[in-house]
Amino acid sequence: MEERKEEEYYIWYNYGVEEGPYNSEKVKNLILEGRLREEDKIWLDRLGEWKRADEIDELVSLFEERKARTERVKKVKKKILVIEDDVSLKEILEDVLAEKGYDVVSAKDGMEGLRKVYVELPDLVILDIMIPQLYGLEVCKRLKKDPTTCGVPIIFLTAKDQVMDKLLGIESGAEIYLTKPFDMDVLLAKIKSLIT
Repeated sequence: MEERKEEEYYIWYNYGVEEGPYNSEKVKNLILEGRLREEDKIWLDRLGEWKRADEIDELVSLFEERKARTERVKKVKKKILVIEDDVSLKEILEDVLAEKGYDVVSAKDGMEGLRKVYVELPDLVILDIMIPQLYGLEVCKRLKKDPTTCGVPIIFLTAKDQVMDKLLGIESGAEIYLTKPFDMDVLLAKIKSLIT
């Protein structure tokens, strides 16, 4: 009878907190999404010690794949991620931006939007504040805190038009804060100023 190899589980030490245990598929996804970095510490029982992730043989090729994928993204079109739960507005933005030559991807809530940033590697994010799952301000803060995504410009496009809302939006790291209803030409001009 053939002996089955028992799967190993990884524990990831991240920002002072242990996360896991994760199986190899989960760790692969964390690396390819850019959430697990080369310098992060990983524990494997067979190693018996904490090691840098890029010192574990089976993970090295995944980091190389991530690097190669990032480097070969020499985009002909600039990519914009629209995070908006209003379906009709999302479709209008997708159509207008595509017409203007941008590659457009979208998400309907904050958690999906956050995931798509790491997968799609957009050049710019258009973000509503009042979105489900994860508030727009929190999405912005997380992206601006992460070295992988902190350079991605963010435009808030929101109905929240009080002075305090605008201050919170800019303090969270967004480059531009526009309120609804908005002028499409102004939005296009702001986009152009950030990613050309």
